Amino acid sequence: MQFRYTADEVAILEEAARTFRKAFPVERLGRGEPSTAGWAEAGRAGWLHAGLDEAHGGSGLPLYMVAGLAREAGRQLAVEGFVNNAVVLPRLLRFATDGGAALARQTERPGFLLVDGRGERLFEDPAPVVPWVFGVEGGMDPWRLERMGSEFRLTRWGEGAVRSRPVGDLALDVADVEIVGEPVATVRLEASAHDVERIAAEAAVVQAAALVGVGEAAVRETVAYLGIRQQFGRPVGQFQALKHLLADAHARLEVAFHAVLHAALETEPLRLAVARAQAGQAAFSATKLMIQLHGGIGYTWDHPAHYYLKTAMYGAMRFGGVDRQVQRLGEALVRAVAP
Repeated sequence: MQFRYTADEVAILEEAARTFRKAFPVERLGRGEPSTAGWAEAGRAGWLHAGLDEAHGGSGLPLYMVAGLAREAGRQLAVEGFVNNAVVLPRLLRFATDGGAALARQTERPGFLLVDGRGERLFEDPAPVVPWVFGVEGGMDPWRLERMGSEFRLTRWGEGAVRSRPVGDLALDVADVEIVGEPVATVRLEASAHDVERIAAEAAVVQAAALVGVGEAAVRETVAYLGIRQQFGRPVGQFQALKHLLADAHARLEVAFHAVLHAALETEPLRLAVARAQAGQAAFSATKLMIQLHGGIGYTWDHPAHYYLKTAMYGAMRFGGVDRQVQRLGEALVRAVAP
């Protein structure tokens, strides 16, 4: 089986990468700038709804191509926002019974889902405080998916109707969110439980692809730094031991992305577990290596290396986390060999 994009698909991904580099410069994190304008720009360019069919205003890109888009977004450390606004929200809102009004609005107004992101479901029992919400940024709309018997609905709050506190005071866009105001809109979804489960699985695949992008960007930035840092009269990047470390990190990320593409072809639970486990581990390893090989400066708040590490570290906990995926694979192996 070939996991290789065609020339036309590569051209699409390169165009998306140009948009993401402009919309989400990594420097924005150091300046504390919100990304809402960037998400609106990406929406106007068509990248947020590219995975929807043409009837819903999309381009009909298959999931493996949306994973490629996520990889490019991940390279700009725009992981959770992409997952929420290019997969979770638009794929839920395409089932809305409001004639497409909420879906059209979401192109210009990004949002996040009020759910504990460490779980594998997109909904849970309503509560005034929701822990570990992923993709929280100022200027975004909070949404909550609610289940009523066999039916689902999406409820939206305004920006001032919630208060958020970053998890551990370190996460970039992961926060405990408290609802303090009244919702401003509710739309009913003509979606089944199977539809919602499929969207959750697709979002997990895409998020794994974005984590691979984070790790690849960390390797790229580290290679560039080692090419200019001097030690013993020559660039330290010429030392073979460092080359081996970076080559190993690159190989792990390449294997992980192929696992993601395999899962994108069919979001079967074990394929997804392999993809998420490999992507989370490879991204975390690459970002830790970035800090290590940047030497003393890599441990400072002034250098962006810690943004890469935080994005990979917290991202690996979403949709069940790496440990849960490894456990799932172990249980499957035990069942396969049991007499």
